Amino acid sequence: MKLNELKIGQCARITSVGGEGALRQHFLDMGVIPGAEVTLVKLAPMGDPMELQIHGYELTLRVADAGEITIDPIDERTRKHERPDRIYKSDHPGLGETGKYHAKGDGEKLPEGTKLTFALVGNQNCGKTTLFNQLTGSNQHVGNFPGVTVDCKSGMIKGHENTSVTDLPGIYSMSPYSSEEIVSRNFVLNEKPKAIINIVDATNIERNLYLTMQLLEMDIPMVVALNMFSQGIDPELDFSNINECIDIYEASTGLDVHPRHPYAGDLVYTAFSGSHQDAIKKGMAKMIEHPDRWEVPYLPIDPLDVGRNYDPIIRINSQSGKGGVAYILETHYGLHIPKIMQQDFGPKVTQASVDMDKELTHEEIYNLFMENYYIKEPLSVLYYTEESSDDHVNLDARVNYRGREMSLKGNGNGIVDAFCKAIMDEFGVTFEISDYSQHSLAYGNKSKAITYVQVYDCKKQPHFAVGISSNTAKSSIRAIASAINQFKKI
Repeated sequence: MKLNELKIGQCARITSVGGEGALRQHFLDMGVIPGAEVTLVKLAPMGDPMELQIHGYELTLRVADAGEITIDPIDERTRKHERPDRIYKSDHPGLGETGKYHAKGDGEKLPEGTKLTFALVGNQNCGKTTLFNQLTGSNQHVGNFPGVTVDCKSGMIKGHENTSVTDLPGIYSMSPYSSEEIVSRNFVLNEKPKAIINIVDATNIERNLYLTMQLLEMDIPMVVALNMFSQGIDPELDFSNINECIDIYEASTGLDVHPRHPYAGDLVYTAFSGSHQDAIKKGMAKMIEHPDRWEVPYLPIDPLDVGRNYDPIIRINSQSGKGGVAYILETHYGLHIPKIMQQDFGPKVTQASVDMDKELTHEEIYNLFMENYYIKEPLSVLYYTEESSDDHVNLDARVNYRGREMSLKGNGNGIVDAFCKAIMDEFGVTFEISDYSQHSLAYGNKSKAITYVQVYDCKKQPHFAVGISSNTAKSSIRAIASAINQFKKI
């Protein structure tokens, strides 16, 4: 029995593949091999071509070509052909768009005025025309049978005048069989586009990689676009230990993995932009509500799923914002900085990155935070004693002021209030605490507490400070002393 005799909905197993030369090679390129199981899905409106399911993906064949393939009917296939029943909508990661993460000036520049030409290459029905329409604003027809794209269609990328992107007919390999495949092969070889966008259907990954490997050998810059991957369809690639894959690749080829290489690059899971860092920080916090489902903006996959970690997700340079800085201090040092204090510290980090002309490490960020907000000169708290009644505290604080130990005495409705009054009486300054918060340090010595304060001086100028101690009350008065040290009069 021949494949072209199969009825809609029937299943069969391929027993032999006929044809000669280019036709036979075409069958092999598409995965039509003895032992493969197929199901006839439907016929085109005029009865030709026919759509089949094979190896877990859809394939179209001309009826005449199907007559070269011998089959045995079977009741049902051993491999189910099912789509995922749950697809989660996620934001586009936007990696590389408009140069968001690209270091300007890297690489070899094209001559000024060079037209950027891109070729959309991929198997039939993998989404090339859909992407072409999105890039150019065109409205080309998207079909499910061969012959929809039978020639090249070119257009300018929206908003970029000196560009051209070309939608090519579907092709399974660089050894063409049909007339439309010859068009695609000849365009890539003869027109030599500046870059190739290789569209890969993530649901049919095994069918697409043969063409991908052939394109890589042409020494043309290429981007592989995994269609449907960002919508939650798993391509079933095992990258659970990608660090081992990187080591093998670099040892075998002598080449380094590019920092922006998908999955493997050092900067693939990294955000420098302030707005992106804010979104990632909020997304990571929301993951607590649904840990079974990954939905973090700008990160289409969980780095842990491919053997990476969260350390490089947010890195700090002059483009970074307060949210990214707060994430670094919280992740590495357990500091939960109040939002109003983040607004004060963020610009200081940006300026430090500009002055040093480099990315800041988390140690440098922490040291910068302490230098600005934990100021121990000229006034530092050594220890204190207190006498308390119901709502009243008498405080005797021993402090070091400009190298001299002295006693500060005050009374109030609590230790903090009593210490503030003692400072005002001794140094003749006035101030007001407008913001106060405290928490235990979850990293390092867990017995310590950190206090954050915002203090307004007599001129209504804000001063932010922190204090740290194993005693919660002492961390509070140390924070106040740190703020007072920022006054010009003290």
